[in-house]
Amino acid sequence: MVAGFVWAAQQPAVFGKPGARLQLSGALISTPAPPAHFAYLAKALGEEEARRLEPLTLRVAEVLKRYARDDAVADRAAAAVVAEGEKHNLDASLLVGLMIIENAKIDPVARSNVGATGLMQVMPFHSGKWGCESTNLANIESNICHGVNILADLVKRSPNLDRALLRYNGCVRGTNTPNCHTYPRKVRGYASHAATMMTAMEEGRDIRSISLIPKLNLGTARAAKKKTPVKKAPTRKRVASRG
Repeated sequence: MVAGFVWAAQQPAVFGKPGARLQLSGALISTPAPPAHFAYLAKALGEEEARRLEPLTLRVAEVLKRYARDDAVADRAAAAVVAEGEKHNLDASLLVGLMIIENAKIDPVARSNVGATGLMQVMPFHSGKWGCESTNLANIESNICHGVNILADLVKRSPNLDRALLRYNGCVRGTNTPNCHTYPRKVRGYASHAATMMTAMEEGRDIRSISLIPKLNLGTARAAKKKTPVKKAPTRKRVASRG
């Protein structure tokens, strides 16, 4: 199962091949990406690919800036998301959705009560195991490299994307985190929302009018198990004795 195409098949509004539909309008092309963006993409993917994906990087950055407190963090995160997503055939909007669910303020030094660190809330035991340049999970590029590699590996080893997302979240039985089974729907909801904002930019619309929070259909806590009706044994009519 290839992650990028699985995601596209499940969500038609989200782009299957990273950057395939994300060509900036002339108005947006007039503002080039910061040199750091291009340098990171060129180092990770080569100069030709960096130029092709530069417009996508700008769009991802604009989406992340709506959530992040620091625009510079959003810029760096966007370049890393696009580069790592391209390497592993994971759609940028899917990775943005996951990042927002894991770290709503896009805070690179955020740490959970169980030790998960950074933008993609990577557990410390993963540090240094995925071929990333740094083992520092508080580093923006390193954290995204680790997180995307982990998700890509889970997608390969899972029957579908939802199961891979549940495993990324650590939701096995749901005993530690109630309702963690809604995690895939939340990620996909924010991914579609990110894609909607990027499409709006493509059409020249102002994304500031789009809500930060998408409407999510999470359903009930769990579908109630249907109880099998107990069949009563047929009663025999008593025949009055003749006397």
